[in-house]
Amino acid sequence: MLYIDLKYAMLVQPLLKGAIRKSDYLFNFRCPLCGDSEKSKSKTRGYLYRKQNALFFRCHNCQVGTTLGKFLKMLDQRLYQEYLLERYRPDHQGHPPRKGKAVPTVLFEPLPRPSWTHAESCDRLEWAHPCLNYLRARQIPQAAWSRLWYAKDYKTFVQEVCPQNTLTVRAEPRLVIPYFSPDHEVLAISGRSFSKNAGTLRYVTFRVTPDDSVVLMFGRELVNPTKPVWIVEGPLDSLFLPNAVASGNANLLGCARALDAPTMTLVFDHERRNREIVQAMETAVREGYSLVIWPDTTKGKDLNEMILSGQTSEGILQILLSHTYQGLVARTTLAFWKKIRPLARLHNMFSPTPVS
Repeated sequence: MLYIDLKYAMLVQPLLKGAIRKSDYLFNFRCPLCGDSEKSKSKTRGYLYRKQNALFFRCHNCQVGTTLGKFLKMLDQRLYQEYLLERYRPDHQGHPPRKGKAVPTVLFEPLPRPSWTHAESCDRLEWAHPCLNYLRARQIPQAAWSRLWYAKDYKTFVQEVCPQNTLTVRAEPRLVIPYFSPDHEVLAISGRSFSKNAGTLRYVTFRVTPDDSVVLMFGRELVNPTKPVWIVEGPLDSLFLPNAVASGNANLLGCARALDAPTMTLVFDHERRNREIVQAMETAVREGYSLVIWPDTTKGKDLNEMILSGQTSEGILQILLSHTYQGLVARTTLAFWKKIRPLARLHNMFSPTPVS
């Protein structure tokens, strides 16, 4: 159950003073049981560490050593109960689901639907509808189809939702991605093109709210800020993670500042050569946020591409939990990450040039 232990070590980390993740399975912090040292606030002698296929707690000051579960029980009863339910669930066999098993369904609570005339909820379309063919090809979870809409004529739909709009909109079918407030008020709509034509804008977004200061977050009406929140770039990517929101662009920091949840992790796209993303990651580290720094073996630039490459949602979640960093460790890891050349490019650099 190592991957479950790692998940709950990440969840309890914000509760531990001075907590630093030193490696994939090693956490260091001030011991919450003995307080570590009254004279020195910098001493951190509490550890969570890996032993075989589980994590354990040990303090080198008070010499207390125990399992992760008992450590959670002493700190947070609610978290401990959730840990017990997940770790000892009958369907768990001691390891995460292997490649090839069904992708677990992320359930979404039913919410009131907008009464739109020129768009239809995707879960109400006929099974053979081209829009559903598109969603199935992207492997979008069927449980999330009710959160997406289809507009046969996006121009007419924009006129219905944003009558004040004066910009030119093409009359074409698009997948509609709505942005709601926590009270389920429509703040914006984004139309995703089905066309593969290079000259077509993939996304055409319009604000419904006149307040430009409102930060748009796809999934804001569903997220529970009292639980760990994942913040990603793409709205479709967010559908593969529990309790996730999407910024719709690289401004994950804007979402994090507006959401202000106790535990948030920023998941930027895997694009180490994108200067905008790298700079945003550096800013996130300076401001103390937790963020994912992708391993060099990652296939795909975003979560949906990873799913299409054969990963499962639980497999991706394990990668996220194993590669979330904060503070000095994040700064060091990020500095190394952005300088690494992708393995394929290194191979090309050192491969002999064929002689014609």
